[in-house]
Amino acid sequence: SAILPAEDKYFVTIASEKGVIYREAAWQGELPSVVQWTGNDALGRLAPEGKYIYTLKSSDLAGNQYSFKTQPFELVRSLETLTLQLSDDKLSRNPASSFRSLELQTEFSSKRHLEEWRYILEDAKGESRSLQEQNSGESFLWMPAALSAAQLKAIKQKKSLLAAKAEQKKSGIATLPSGRYTLHAEAKYASGNQSESAKKTFYIDNEAPQLSLHYTPRFFSPDGDGHQETLSLRFQGSDDFALSEFKASMYRKVDFDKTGKAFPQNLEAYRAAKFKLFKSFDLSALDAKTLDASLEWNGLSDDGELVEPANQYVVFFEASDAVGLKQTLVENILIDIFVEELADGRLRIAINSILFAYDSAKLVGNFKPVLDRLAFMLGRFPNYEIEVLGHSDSRGTESYNQKLSQRRARRVYQYLVKAEVPRKTLSFKGAGKSQLLIYPELVNDSSLSPEENNFLSEENYRKNRRVEFYLVRKQEE
Repeated sequence: SAILPAEDKYFVTIASEKGVIYREAAWQGELPSVVQWTGNDALGRLAPEGKYIYTLKSSDLAGNQYSFKTQPFELVRSLETLTLQLSDDKLSRNPASSFRSLELQTEFSSKRHLEEWRYILEDAKGESRSLQEQNSGESFLWMPAALSAAQLKAIKQKKSLLAAKAEQKKSGIATLPSGRYTLHAEAKYASGNQSESAKKTFYIDNEAPQLSLHYTPRFFSPDGDGHQETLSLRFQGSDDFALSEFKASMYRKVDFDKTGKAFPQNLEAYRAAKFKLFKSFDLSALDAKTLDASLEWNGLSDDGELVEPANQYVVFFEASDAVGLKQTLVENILIDIFVEELADGRLRIAINSILFAYDSAKLVGNFKPVLDRLAFMLGRFPNYEIEVLGHSDSRGTESYNQKLSQRRARRVYQYLVKAEVPRKTLSFKGAGKSQLLIYPELVNDSSLSPEENNFLSEENYRKNRRVEFYLVRKQEE
């Protein structure tokens, strides 16, 4: 009242929708600017959850009255809870990975009066960001952007790992570099309640495993002379998080296909061509993150066959990590030239890896390292006369093969002379197909596939097409 405000009376009640009064208060003269209710009745007992109405009544000495009611409001006593589940504990931005997405499943104790909710991503440094605000649904499929072509190229080129990590630190959480992360859900309710789920840890792995293979000696020579008989191999592999599989396979190196084109030096090509696996190596990890296995090898295949001298064998060292990223390291093993002592006192060197063009004496392929190594080794025998003897396989006539094998022996002779092997110690001739190592060469085994029969046949032809070097000690004058 404007005349005697000190005599004005005010009465406030808070009652349920059914009219049960849980709290009331009266004032005279002046109404407080703020009236608060803690959810208890006059005796301090908790009022039940539900809808309530706030009523204000007032009167003055003149009998004027005023009444006001609010819209029903909700009394909420319990704090809503959230539970977050991830479909996996790993993720990758690399397009080659099979773990490109995570499904986030959120369970709410109550969605009543839920206003908004979101997922919060946090990295190991504590930097965080919101993935996406959600207003409906309890499941969210998160698939972060794939690595760009430039980023993939940098990884493929094995750009400095430290430099790459430095770039990632500069760019922050938005780039989602490899590392450990947490995710949690947050929800906001109309009641003012804010709920948060427990943090779930997962990791992002964008890089394939890092591999290395070292071996000694450089020239492996398991020929029974007691020198460099064992090859020591050290397989090492690591991943930012976890290796899941690793193995090594060895094949005799094939330089050319049947058409004379360079043969692809990758494992898929060797398997597609159905080349025979020469040796598989059993590798065991020291732990889930690191592989460091050292092996000693005697030069025998899985079938007990000895490596061929003056050949190269290719090792494919494979590893994959927990997100399905794969890496294959290719390494060539050099087999030295074997010097065999014959019963008659002569020395023999047999090489079947010297390749010639079809129907020609032209040297092709990676012949230079073999012939240079041979020239070096022949230098150890200054008191020997050396005969270069060329051989063919069984295909073709005797006369044709003899002439072709002689031309090829002469070509090797010329190379050795140019490599400073004394001409006076060298001679050459062709044996054609008169001294086959393997006969018959053609394999037609009904228990094998056509591809396997063909491969074994070609191997027999190849072993017969060889160049031998016979060393005879000179007679003392």
